[in-house]
Amino acid sequence: MKHAYVISKSVNDGSSCAIDYEISGATDYVEDSWAYLARQRGGRLADEALKVLETPGNTIVIKTKPKIGRLPEVIGDSIGPYFLSPAARALVEELEPGLHRFDPFETTSVMELEGRTDHGGYYRYFRMPTAVECVAVEESEMDGRYLPDNAERRIAIYRQDVAGKHLWYVHVNDRQRRLMCSDTFARLYKERKMRGWEMRHRCDLVDRVVH
Repeated sequence: MKHAYVISKSVNDGSSCAIDYEISGATDYVEDSWAYLARQRGGRLADEALKVLETPGNTIVIKTKPKIGRLPEVIGDSIGPYFLSPAARALVEELEPGLHRFDPFETTSVMELEGRTDHGGYYRYFRMPTAVECVAVEESEMDGRYLPDNAERRIAIYRQDVAGKHLWYVHVNDRQRRLMCSDTFARLYKERKMRGWEMRHRCDLVDRVVH
C-alpha cells in the first residue's frame, strides 16, 4: 500500500448525499452509527442487535431520485450508515473475505429508476473489527482534535497499523471515527465505475518510530 484514503459521501454528482430514504425494521440499529458503535463489544454486535438485524423484513424505501438517475452502489452519509449493492459487497469480500458483516435489506423506490421500483437487496454494512488508532497526529494537519475535511490538508497514517488492510475505521478520538480504505480498494472501486463513495482525501503513510 502506497497511500490510504478517507472515504466520504459523493458530493460532486449527488449520487449519495442527495438521496433521502426511509428504513423499516431494524431502524434503531441502522440510523444511528454512534449508537451502533457504542453497542459493539470487543468488535461484536450485542445479541439484541444481532437478533433484530437477522430478522427478515428489513427494508429501505428510496424517497428522492438520485441525480445520476439510478441507485448508486453505496447509499449512506459520510460516517454511515452504509448500504452496499451486491457489486459493492462483492468487492469488499474479494479483498477481505469473511472480515465484514452484511445484513440484507430489500430496497424499493417511490419513483421508477431505470424502469423499476423494486431494486432487490442492498446490504447494511458493518466493519466488524474494532477501530484502528492509526493517525499520526503530529504529522497531520488536524482541525483541532479532528481529521480535516479539506482534502488539501495532510493526513498521515502509520504504515504498520494498516498493513494488509483494505477497509477500516480510524479512531481519532472519542467522538470521531471515519472509514478509510487502501489504494487498491480505491482503484478497483473507481475502475468498476461504482458510485456513492468518494476517495478524494489521500493520506500519506509514515513509519511509526519506536523509542
